[in-house]
Amino acid sequence: MLPDWRYAVSMPAVQGQLKVSPEDFVVIEELGFEPEGQGEHLYVWVEKRELNTDDAARVLAKWLKLPLRAVSYSGMKDRNARTSQWFSLHLPGKSMPDIAGFQHENMRILRCVRHSRKLKRGMHLRNHFEIHLHQLRGELGSLPERLQRIGLEGVPNYFGEQRFGREGYNLQMVERLFAGELDRLSPYKRGLFLSTARSFIFNQVLSERIALGTWTTLLPGEAVYNQASNSVSIVEQVSEELLSACAMGQVEPTGPLWGKGYGCRSVCESFEQNVISPWLAWCTGLESFGLHHERRALQLRPVNIQSDLREDSLSLSFSLPRGGFATSVIRELCVVHNQSDAG
Repeated sequence: MLPDWRYAVSMPAVQGQLKVSPEDFVVIEELGFEPEGQGEHLYVWVEKRELNTDDAARVLAKWLKLPLRAVSYSGMKDRNARTSQWFSLHLPGKSMPDIAGFQHENMRILRCVRHSRKLKRGMHLRNHFEIHLHQLRGELGSLPERLQRIGLEGVPNYFGEQRFGREGYNLQMVERLFAGELDRLSPYKRGLFLSTARSFIFNQVLSERIALGTWTTLLPGEAVYNQASNSVSIVEQVSEELLSACAMGQVEPTGPLWGKGYGCRSVCESFEQNVISPWLAWCTGLESFGLHHERRALQLRPVNIQSDLREDSLSLSFSLPRGGFATSVIRELCVVHNQSDAG
C-alpha cells in the first residue's frame, strides 16, 4: 500500500466515482511544434481507447512490420481512458503507408506527417484533460473554493498512483531490482522500475515539504526552477525579490529525482537528506544504474480550468505541462473511487 501523502490543505470532504467509462478521462497531447512535412520519421497522431501507450506502440509496429524499437513517443498515457497522442515511426526510404488500410477496434489514425527527427520522451508541450466525476457525495459546496485555490496556487506535483502499479506492485519490483533478483529485465521494465523509485522518493520529499509549510516557498540552498528560462539554479540566500517571484509562479521550489550529483545545498539539502534517510539503499541503487540527479517542480499549476457542477456530477477541463498528473489535481478535489485502474 502507498503512503497517505499529505494534501495541500486537507483531505477533500467530497467522494465520487472516476472512470466509469473511458470517456470520463480524455487526454489530448499537444505537441507544441508542427512537423516539417519531410524526413525519414513518420509522425502519427492516433486516438485510442482502453490501450496504454506501450500497447499502442506494439499495434503500430505490427501494422507496418517494424521492430518495436522503430516506434517512439513522447509521453505515457492511461489505459482506461480515451487518449490522443503522437508516435514517430522510423521509415527511412519508405513511402507513406496507406492509412485506410489500418484497422483496429480500439485505435484510429487521425493524422500522418513526416519529420526529420525522432520523437523522444518529453518532447511534447502539454496535455489537455477533460474529466467527469460521478456520484459525488459529501460537502459539494466546498468544491468552488477548492477549485479557486487550485487556480491560484496549483496542487502538489505528486507522481500519480498509477506510476506505482496496482497496489504498489512496482515498488515491490524496485526492492527486487536493487536486491539483484531481476537480471533479465527488458530495458523498458528496468526503466519503469527505476522511475518508480525516483517518483516515490520525490513524493516523500514533497509530502514533508507540505508538512513543513514550505512547498510553495523557497528554502536557503533551494534548487529553483525558472519558468522563463526553463532552467534550474541553486539559490544560497532567499531574497524578497525571489520570494515575490515565487508567489507569482515565475520561479518554483523543486524536489529530487534521485541520481548521481548534487541537487541542492544548505538548509534544503539537510532537509532532503533527512527525509530520504530510510531509502538510502534505493538512492545508492539509482546511482549504480547511472542515473544523474534531476529536479522536478513541487507545484503543479493547471491552466485554462473550466468546471461544471450539476447535481452529483462534476465536469472538468484543464491543461498541464508534460509530466503533470491529472489525478494529482483531482486528488485535491475529491476522494476518488475508480471503477477500474489506469494502465
